[in-house]
Amino acid sequence: VLSIYIQNEGNYYKLGFNDDSPYINSVESEIYFTPPINSDQYFIGINEYECYNDFGANATTILSIELIELPTNNITIPVVVHIIHNGESYGVGSNLSDEIIHENMAILNNDFQRLNDDAFLGPEIFSAYSSKVNLTFELAKQDPNGNPTNGIIRHVGKYPTSTDAQFDAETKPYTIWDQNSYLNIWTTDLIFEDGSNNYLGYAQFPESYYNSAPEILGPYVPNTDGVVLDCYIGMGGRTLTHEVGHWVGLLHTFMIPGDCSSDDGCQDTPSQYSENYGCPNIEESINNSCDGYTPTMFSNFMDYSDDNCMNMFTYNQKQIIDYIMQNDRNELLNSNGLNDCFINSSIV
Repeated sequence: VLSIYIQNEGNYYKLGFNDDSPYINSVESEIYFTPPINSDQYFIGINEYECYNDFGANATTILSIELIELPTNNITIPVVVHIIHNGESYGVGSNLSDEIIHENMAILNNDFQRLNDDAFLGPEIFSAYSSKVNLTFELAKQDPNGNPTNGIIRHVGKYPTSTDAQFDAETKPYTIWDQNSYLNIWTTDLIFEDGSNNYLGYAQFPESYYNSAPEILGPYVPNTDGVVLDCYIGMGGRTLTHEVGHWVGLLHTFMIPGDCSSDDGCQDTPSQYSENYGCPNIEESINNSCDGYTPTMFSNFMDYSDDNCMNMFTYNQKQIIDYIMQNDRNELLNSNGLNDCFINSSIV
């Protein structure tokens, strides 16, 4: 993270960021930071003309440099989407169209790559913590048997609606593709145990989480690994981003509501008393903080804020994801799911 400050009479005033923040009164950021992949050389350009000092000769311009991490290569994950429907015509009801799937995949990729249109619309106080995650998600081109696919598979469901326990027991095991080669995403009409239908979705954590906390999570079950979205209210927003975040190891920023001793393992997500709902302002978010004065990161994808209030992952969250991809989910790196299928013309 790079920043330019003006120091004047003991106070620090931030003038520049390295992330093209819109809070700067110039066309582009005053700091240009280009880290080449797989290199220990970093090229830093500073536009001194734009970084004017209007405090006079007694003020000092300071360049603050903090190396958070070395850059990592991008990983592309093969995805299969299982549409569980009730026999409706294509594009009707729970039998979602391909276009809806592609729209949700675009939101997912933009959010992880920090290409979302609202990436810079969060509170200024969090701008320096917002990080790109080096994951791309692409619909599979090859199924587990080596046959060509568009990555979208349709199944008529056993029940018109499903609870998560029912879905895990009676749908996932019979439709899942190899969890070590694909991210499995299911869409269905989800309900809670009490029959209410405001269930957005859920996800399965990496295997090591179950091994470290079996008393809380129970055993890891390979044939239920993946993400489930409600086919109505779970589509078109940030639900897929949030749930895939869990799938790659991220916890809620609020962890256990009402317990400030619980932690999500990220030093750059402020501790908060409980989940945020709606789209709070800074002052409102402070009321939900554990220390009483630090704003909570309601713009984080792993909170419960409204979709239009979420816009970021942090550097520490990215580090967790990098670790999970190199350990729990490293077999995905060798998947054939994105390989093109070629027909042997001599057989035809």
